[in-house]
Amino acid sequence: MKETVVLSKKVLMPLKINAHEVKWLVIGGGAKAFETISLLLSYSNKFPITVIADSIENSIKETAAKHSTIQILEKEYEIADLEGFNMVVVATGNKIVDEKTYAEAKQLNALVYVPANTHISDFVLAGRHEIEHTTNNNWFQRNTDTPWKNLATKLIWSFVLMVVGYIIISYLPLPPWSETWREVKPFFDYRFLFFVVAGFLAQMVDGVLSMGYGVTSATCLMSFGVSPVSVSAAIHTSEIFTTGISGYSHYKFGNVNKKLFKHLVIPGVIGAVLGALMLVFLGEKFGNYLMPVIALYAGFLGLKILIKAFNGQTKSKKIKRIGWLAGAGGFFWGWRLGAYCYQ
Repeated sequence: MKETVVLSKKVLMPLKINAHEVKWLVIGGGAKAFETISLLLSYSNKFPITVIADSIENSIKETAAKHSTIQILEKEYEIADLEGFNMVVVATGNKIVDEKTYAEAKQLNALVYVPANTHISDFVLAGRHEIEHTTNNNWFQRNTDTPWKNLATKLIWSFVLMVVGYIIISYLPLPPWSETWREVKPFFDYRFLFFVVAGFLAQMVDGVLSMGYGVTSATCLMSFGVSPVSVSAAIHTSEIFTTGISGYSHYKFGNVNKKLFKHLVIPGVIGAVLGALMLVFLGEKFGNYLMPVIALYAGFLGLKILIKAFNGQTKSKKIKRIGWLAGAGGFFWGWRLGAYCYQ
């Protein structure tokens, strides 16, 4: 029997599990991975442990040579490697890769331990002396994310109430219900249903791929004869709500990589402002030349979405120059947004 600490609703409880019937996967080949393997072996040398990393330290190889139950796969990690494992230890030495791998393992309902970030871990491996100490002292871990999630929830509801209040105030004094229904009834025709379906499908694409809402909905609406100006206004107004709700949902489910978010948000905002400003100063003079470029850009996005949809899972790679990537993405987004307004 192996005693560990399982993280449940951010409360650490000392539990005992039969670890011999558990398949252990260690992703990483550095010092943290070796430390975890050594800790497991301190309880029993019969645990079935698989180690996957593109580079594995000699200390781990030497340990594996002494224990037949340890299998080493020196290769790049893929999401398919997670299948069949109950307990996963993610110790790559890269925080962004750790959190990405953690999210992928959670999709397969595996219990995950990230030594470098116990706040998101499902369980914590502890030495025997730590077990005794925590058992006697009601060890628990406060959920530090809860205040921020509560704040995000309150801000979302405040924004919704503000929008609803603005709509109500705009129509004060409110006309009789029968008169209101007479005015809005003509809008509820087959075209309204088409717009609802187009928006629903576009947001499904965007939710899965994290891109494509504008391209998908714009293509559907313009093929139905809606003017480009109306399409642009409708899409960018609706994206205030769709992207906000998507981001909030990801945050509530713990999918947000905070470090990556910090690297993206500021350069992305700056890039978007610069892109929009360029269109403001150059749009009228060079608008006819810019529109073909915008069309090519939109076509490239559509092709990228198709490639991403049919290529399946891609191998995890270290991300470099994130700030420049965010700035360029924001610049082209602001540029495209402004270009639509000149159509």
